[in-house]
Amino acid sequence: MKKTVLLLYPKISSGPEENLYFPLSLLALSGPLMANGYKPVIIDSRVEENPAEKILELSDEAICLGITAMIGNQISDGLSVAKKVRGKCHELPIVWGGWGPTVLADMAVQNPMVDVVVRGQGEITFLEVLKHLATDRDLSGIDGISYRRGKHVFKKPDRAVADVNELPPLPYHLVPFDRYAVSHRLIALSPLHNCRQIDYITSRGCPFRCAYCSDFVVNKGKWYALEPERVISDLERFVAKFKVNAVHFHDNNFFSNPHRIEKICRGIIEKKLPIIWRAQVRADQLARFSDDYLAMLHQSGCRTLVVGMESGNPEILELINKKTRADDNVMSVRQAKKYGIALIANFMVGFPDEPQSNLPDTLNFIGRLFSLYREKFLPRLYFFFPIPGSPLYQTALGCGWQKIATFASWGREKEMMNYPRPWMSQERCSLIWKIVYAYGFYMQLKLLHARYGFLNRMLASVMIKSLCFRMKRGFFGFLWEIMLFRWLKVLQPAKATK
Repeated sequence: MKKTVLLLYPKISSGPEENLYFPLSLLALSGPLMANGYKPVIIDSRVEENPAEKILELSDEAICLGITAMIGNQISDGLSVAKKVRGKCHELPIVWGGWGPTVLADMAVQNPMVDVVVRGQGEITFLEVLKHLATDRDLSGIDGISYRRGKHVFKKPDRAVADVNELPPLPYHLVPFDRYAVSHRLIALSPLHNCRQIDYITSRGCPFRCAYCSDFVVNKGKWYALEPERVISDLERFVAKFKVNAVHFHDNNFFSNPHRIEKICRGIIEKKLPIIWRAQVRADQLARFSDDYLAMLHQSGCRTLVVGMESGNPEILELINKKTRADDNVMSVRQAKKYGIALIANFMVGFPDEPQSNLPDTLNFIGRLFSLYREKFLPRLYFFFPIPGSPLYQTALGCGWQKIATFASWGREKEMMNYPRPWMSQERCSLIWKIVYAYGFYMQLKLLHARYGFLNRMLASVMIKSLCFRMKRGFFGFLWEIMLFRWLKVLQPAKATK
């Protein structure tokens, strides 16, 4: 019986990808597969020069090809690879999973390059699918999937969430560890000596229901987490086996249970684990942390926190059901500043039914926060895009939004960026994109600044100061920094000192 399972991680971006994160979704699938005697092979399109060729080389021994995807370019790249594979290997089943196919399951299963969609938490469901495919059994008894047989489409009931503590640890050894651990990202605003960073998830889901987010479709409004003891054990393994000294926690809401995080931080301190780390936190959570709690976070290695502030306008915060206040955003900046923790603050504009004043109000609010903590306050601005399954998707439809009709269309990145938003003019859309680009440039310059050589650092410093002025004043006229930034990026950054 065949035991090989091919797993594809498509390219996240159509352009060059500087942030080479570990393919966590495929590593999560691989643990249970290995525990049940299967041989997972991860093919990462960001690393593999010709992923389709690699898949075809191994296809004779494979049960199926599994593809994970988020909405955007991963869908496009995944379909492109799948088409090449199917053109030469007609009988190999293609199973999709991940955030994008889960949210777009009804649409995805209509695509000829999709045989099965694994919806939501995939570890147990995918394992069952494999067992049925390996023995040519019918899939009708498997919950948590959508699948196509001929012209008929079937959607099975959602599967109950499995206890993540019963799932095996992620087998990071299946990928070229050094390629991911040392290739990118600074967790703080200066290079870490011999940086070896790992991506890790200790919890899944989110108990909140922000109106722009479709997490409810994927996790059904539940939040489930690894026990603190399991997390500490994993961290000890990362340090001992992989010589890790930096951890990026990718939890959607790392601090949902502050007492759990306290146990984890105490464990890091007691075990004297030599790591620094980054995680996501809500503004109202950070605003309420005591000085003792913040001191503990810093002592355990917390150097960067990511906060979804979204807006400083109470009306917008209510519109998007954020359940936070503008004062929480201000207080969270002050809290981070006390201990020199870098704060990446996410903002969003372009909602349907938002007042015309929201854009300038948001920019002014960012400028105010920037003045409070210029050294390590890193604002990021996003342009709202309606995602199926989110409450604001229905609002957008009511404002004239035209549904994107096919699974493939959800992967066409450039078309999606220029997709008409009937609630605002094209001129306003163009202005917002220009401002989004400016914030993106500032963010990248701040994170890369310390890695450039002396001359490039001087140029980057000039650009950073200019962008700081723009953010303070809300002035985004001719962006000369863009051209200089693009020129600067082709130069080789200096490596961190060893």
